[in-house]
Amino acid sequence: MIFGPRMPVRRDEWEWLLAGFKWLEQEFGQDDVAPSPLILPTPDFFPPVSDDPDQAVADILDQVKAHCDMADWPTMLVIGEQNRPTQVGKAIHLVHNVQAPLGHFRLLSDADGQHIGEIAYNPEQRHDPVGLIATLAHELSHYLMAYAKTVMPGGEEMMEHSTDLCSVYLGFGVFLANNAFNFSASQGVGYAEWRTSAAGYLSERSLLTATAIREALYGRDPMDAAPYLKPSLAKDLKSISRYVLQSDLAAEIAAINLQDYGVIAYPLAASEEETAATNSSDASVNFDMDKQ
Repeated sequence: MIFGPRMPVRRDEWEWLLAGFKWLEQEFGQDDVAPSPLILPTPDFFPPVSDDPDQAVADILDQVKAHCDMADWPTMLVIGEQNRPTQVGKAIHLVHNVQAPLGHFRLLSDADGQHIGEIAYNPEQRHDPVGLIATLAHELSHYLMAYAKTVMPGGEEMMEHSTDLCSVYLGFGVFLANNAFNFSASQGVGYAEWRTSAAGYLSERSLLTATAIREALYGRDPMDAAPYLKPSLAKDLKSISRYVLQSDLAAEIAAINLQDYGVIAYPLAASEEETAATNSSDASVNFDMDKQ
């Protein structure tokens, strides 16, 4: 074949993804721990939860925390803002330019000075387990990254993009990719409605590329994710995987100088407690998941 597979994203984005994985591994990798699996929407990873909607969300959070190896990290789950209704009459539907955030994270301190992660979720996601899991993984990634000792590649302005990438690093790429863009249509007597929603900060293609990179770095076939993706995404993953698998990822990552991406130590990062406070700037800082 004269021409090989095309790079799935722009070169600068490809290099940023690789730099992000290098940074995440340096910050949170553990040499004596086996690579975590690709988390999939199956009963093996997410067994049945409570029939009570609010308790079900709490149960799912516990499951996501366990998959992130954060089961013992203190969290407080709260109900966040709800989307405004779109149907206000039999044939009257509103289109809102701004909807409530899917979730947000705050790093708080209790009376003893111990950190606790407050995670809020949009109650609309009680009926969307895939979207809920993607949101919870994103917010837990904020929690993990609050303890980073260095600035993420691209600096603070890339915080949310890096948080999406961290979610992929933790194994939730399938969930984030499936939830990145949604389209629905409905109709009835006297009306028709089409709705689109977007979630997160990295595009579908970037999330698929990141997922393929992660699986290839762990010596696994990225196409194992295909049966659990939307059909259009599974098709895209096939071409993305061809490029990823023919790349020398280890060499490319080794050649990356993180200082070129602004990765420097946080000031006063003498301990994890100080790092978390410095990284978050304020104990009650908000990190909002992208709006629908």
